[in-house]
Amino acid sequence: MVFPSVEMSHLLLLLVKANLALGFFWLGYRFLLRGLTFYRLNRVYLLAAVVIGAVIPLVPLPDMVHPVISWTPPAGTGAGSPRPWWSDLVTGIWLAGIAVMGGRFFLQLVSWWRLHRQSRPGSLGNHRIRIPDAEVPAFSFFHEIYLLPGKYSPSDLRLVLTHESLHASGWHSLDILLAELELIFYWFNPGAWLIRSAIAGNLEFLVDQKMLSGGIGTAAYQYGLLREIHGQSLPFMVRAFSHSNLKNRLKMMNRNRSSRLQV
Repeated sequence: MVFPSVEMSHLLLLLVKANLALGFFWLGYRFLLRGLTFYRLNRVYLLAAVVIGAVIPLVPLPDMVHPVISWTPPAGTGAGSPRPWWSDLVTGIWLAGIAVMGGRFFLQLVSWWRLHRQSRPGSLGNHRIRIPDAEVPAFSFFHEIYLLPGKYSPSDLRLVLTHESLHASGWHSLDILLAELELIFYWFNPGAWLIRSAIAGNLEFLVDQKMLSGGIGTAAYQYGLLREIHGQSLPFMVRAFSHSNLKNRLKMMNRNRSSRLQV
């Protein structure tokens, strides 16, 4: 990661490279992949975007590219000269943003931990669950599934439990966590925010596809989603699984499978 001791020209170059990488990855997803039903492939692509977006600022650019986006200090501000006032301002704003986003991430973890401590262990069939004291939407965080069994009809309970177990077994929380961590350092980048949203949405598409391919009727599943989705407050890291854009999910569920030629 970048530290305050890095020269201003190097810092600007690192931030520019991060912006370009995340921006291009999101454009690729938005215009090439989002409309396709290859959700596993899209998951790999979006995770690659997070990882490459984090490390590419540290990769030296080829000599033919470096001068195009590098920053050259004005005359008289080279080595041994006082740094321009705005260089400290830019660095300070960036670090302040990191502090705010890091605090936000910490508060989300505290919110989940408080909810976890106020829940009790239980089981439904072969699934171990956590039963919260408060009424919250069903969600999963890593391998923990949180839901109130008495809140659902038997048919809806089966749908919700299967849905959240697919999130848990697929380690989907890891994707969200990586996107949240990257957002701490690249909070200024619209691409980072868009990729985080894309990751959450694609994971829902992936689980929806598995649910329907498992024999659950499309209409019954969609009505179950309509009954479950609502606006109660949860940290994004867990809310992402229950509160993705429902309209897009219904649209993708009704879309024909993409041809293998499109891979």
